[in-house]
Amino acid sequence: MSLRSDDLNTGSPKPPSKAARVSQALGQPIIFDGTTSPVKKARFIIICAAWILPGLIGHDAWKPDEAVAFGIIHSMLKDGYWLLPTIAGEPSFDYPPLYYWVGAALSFIFSPVLPAHDGARLATGLFMALALTYLYKTATRLFDERAGRVAVLLMIGCLGLLVRGHQMNPEVAALAGFAIAIYGMTRIRSEPRKGGVTTGVGAAIVEQLGVDLVGEDKQVVLDRERGDFLQLLQRLDAAGGVGG
Repeated sequence: MSLRSDDLNTGSPKPPSKAARVSQALGQPIIFDGTTSPVKKARFIIICAAWILPGLIGHDAWKPDEAVAFGIIHSMLKDGYWLLPTIAGEPSFDYPPLYYWVGAALSFIFSPVLPAHDGARLATGLFMALALTYLYKTATRLFDERAGRVAVLLMIGCLGLLVRGHQMNPEVAALAGFAIAIYGMTRIRSEPRKGGVTTGVGAAIVEQLGVDLVGEDKQVVLDRERGDFLQLLQRLDAAGGVGG
């Protein structure tokens, strides 16, 4: 009886493909032991992307906020009002133009494949990604990598961001600015130059959106100093009266 060549090949089985190894790794349970691994990072990125991306495209502009924001972006693209946000020929002073610049640029870049309003809405996804990234970096620097992931998951678990974090909304740029500025503050002591620059960039974004990053704190300090000064005057006046 003759044997076929296939019957004689009894070597070791072929190793699984790269795609099969990745799928097998992602199917393993996560052990919450405070350690990090490529699987945990991959799942974390997938969760963040699954939260950011849905809702950014595939629907008309939501009224009333998105209609106003897209009206300003449309005026930039069609009429050239780049320095002063304008809608229907009338200036809009609600927000500075940073968010609208980014929205107009993305709308133009993705115009071959996306409607104008969907392309403009990608600016929200960009700023939300920046906010989550720097929140992660801040918590990781202050504590550890596990704290960074937990901080981001708590952030995307906020119900208030479910809608506002997926619509044309200039305020998400301020959120990203806060995250960048706070991360910069964590670096100032160990890396003064890099920390100062990062803090300055974040603060510039926040201030450019019309939000005073430390306005309330400055006012508290001024009020306290004013009160101390008045008390000093009263003591001096009392001392002068006694001496007289």
